Amino acid sequence: RTYDLADINTALHDLHEVVRRAQRLAEAHVAAGGEVGDVAAVRIALLWTLEQLLGPAYGADVRNAWAATSGALATVMIGAADLASF
Repeated sequence: RTYDLADINTALHDLHEVVRRAQRLAEAHVAAGGEVGDVAAVRIALLWTLEQLLGPAYGADVRNAWAATSGALATVMIGAADLASF
């Protein structure tokens, strides 16, 4: 089974499932030859894209919420990717 960000999105009602799916996504990324540092790059790209798409609606509250959420998700994924790299 492959995992992508849409899989994580469908589990938003269950934090434990979100974490599990994020870990599997990171493990699959490493298994496919990706690097741990890619997670941070994707997070930066996501935040930039949201800013571009939302324009003025991307105010401080929205920016801070997305930064916190994506930061927590990236932390989980980086930890799993680090473990999968060994």
